[in-house]
Amino acid sequence: MKNNFTKEDIKNLRSGGCLLTNDNISSMLNVCDENVCAKKSWFVMGDHIFCIGTDIHGEEVKTTVYNVPLDFNHGEIVFNNNNVYIENYCTILFNNTEYTLHNNLINIVYIDNDTNNNEYEYVITPLEKNIESNYPYTNIATFKNNDVHAVYDFKK
Repeated sequence: MKNNFTKEDIKNLRSGGCLLTNDNISSMLNVCDENVCAKKSWFVMGDHIFCIGTDIHGEEVKTTVYNVPLDFNHGEIVFNNNNVYIENYCTILFNNTEYTLHNNLINIVYIDNDTNNNEYEYVITPLEKNIESNYPYTNIATFKNNDVHAVYDFKK
């Protein structure tokens, strides 16, 4: 972690923006340098976190969805209906996104961006949600391209 930034650091800083309303929080990170390019957004709506990524490219770029040391007491990672249920923690629902579980010293659920056409979409829900849930949700629409990411709740 670096606390004292030079003018050169600030010029190369990977930055994003944040919008706060009564109903949601959204943030976008736009990264592009000689090693990797990516546009990633997070939308917090009620008790869901919608995660969207597009235009992701670089050498062997992977997006980490979840990682935890094996001896950390978050419980077992269970795959069900193309979704991930993390015992004692949360449920991660994927929308046409392939993911991989790697466990060595750490349990890691990740997305290989090359095999997913350099994009992804998933939602993290509280543990109380039913793992049998399907994504996308019927009342929520998502939109993504290389310039804009949006999530719209038709119930509002």
